[in-house]
Amino acid sequence: MKYTVVIRQPVSEAVLGQLSQELSQQFELSAEQASRLAARRNGRLMKPTSRKRAERLVRESESRLV
Repeated sequence: MKYTVVIRQPVSEAVLGQLSQELSQQFELSAEQASRLAARRNGRLMKPTSRKRAERLVRESESRLV
């Protein structure tokens, strides 16, 4: 089964840099990809993925909500 992460609330501007770094490391993304991912405001975050990866992404993002 595949899972989709949907953003309902944007991440605070104050932590975008830190979140970008963590996303880059956790998901082996380029700095540019991680920055774009962290800066998303709402909607589907990424293509459908495994439950483990989706849960990890949610954990990384939830603690940095505005």
